[in-house]
Amino acid sequence: FDQAIQAAGGKLQVSERLSAYLDSVAAKIANASTDNDTVEVTLLNDRRIRLWSLPGGKVALSQGLFQEIESEAELAVLVAHALAHHSDAVVGASSGANYQALRNPAIAFPLRQTPSNYAFDSVDKTLGFIDVPQAPVREMVADLESQAMVLNAGYDPGVLAPLLVRLETKHSIDQPFFVAHPPNAARIHQARGNAARLLSRQADVNLAKRATPFLAMKDQLAKTIGESAVDV
Repeated sequence: FDQAIQAAGGKLQVSERLSAYLDSVAAKIANASTDNDTVEVTLLNDRRIRLWSLPGGKVALSQGLFQEIESEAELAVLVAHALAHHSDAVVGASSGANYQALRNPAIAFPLRQTPSNYAFDSVDKTLGFIDVPQAPVREMVADLESQAMVLNAGYDPGVLAPLLVRLETKHSIDQPFFVAHPPNAARIHQARGNAARLLSRQADVNLAKRATPFLAMKDQLAKTIGESAVDV
């Protein structure tokens, strides 16, 4: 992981307070995950939009993407999304048989259940995927997994769709990040539907976006590294 971080521009040096904040968000996601006992979030010294992960709960998020986030819930759903790419459901979406299951409404494709069983029983019956390339399919399955994960962690899963809209509006989709993670209309529509259905299963809808604490951390980062370094 350290070698990958160095190859990606190195670790961004942040204050102890911000480091502790990232650790606290990572711990909440770890508690809501069935695959990762611990989660580690590292900020990259990169002003471009970057998000990736390695097995074992290791997540790297660029300074540029961090500056686009507007709440703790958005940070949480991005971390969860990166982790979800290593789940059985997303890995399975790449295989021929499971890809056909995603495209064929007559075939059930079971998702891994989250601790509170908020994940849907089958992608095809609940989400109605249509004929789309495999990369968007993987992204939509990862979206569902991550939205269920953040709901279990006490966050609002509805923050994902507006975040995707902002990224699509503000940045060129020709960037490598968006080629692999296309924030297209179908994915955004699916994310809205995911949130609605997940929340319909949640008896207590007192969920957090936690914008104020996050924005304080964002301001602190800007002061730490200088306004010119975060002007993306």
